[in-house]
Amino acid sequence: MKKTFKIGECAVGGIITVERKKKVKENQAPFDINFLDWNTKQIIASYHAYSSDDIYDVLMDNTTHYWADKIASQFN
Repeated sequence: MKKTFKIGECAVGGIITVERKKKVKENQAPFDINFLDWNTKQIIASYHAYSSDDIYDVLMDNTTHYWADKIASQFN
C-alpha cells in the first residue's frame, strides 16, 4: 500500500510518499518514506521506519506537527 501526500511548502520537497511493504523479511523496515521534489518528482530524501511512531519522528524532522500526526495516524 502506497500513499502520496502533496502538501506543498509544509514539507521538504512538497510531496511525501509512505509505502507499507507487503512482505517484510526479518530485520527489514516495513515502511519506506520518501520526500519528492514538487516539480521533478525526484527523491530528495528517503527513510525507513519500523512503526507508526518512527514514521511520526521522521515526519516531524521534515514537516509540521499537523502533517506528521495526520500522516502517521493512517498507518497504525
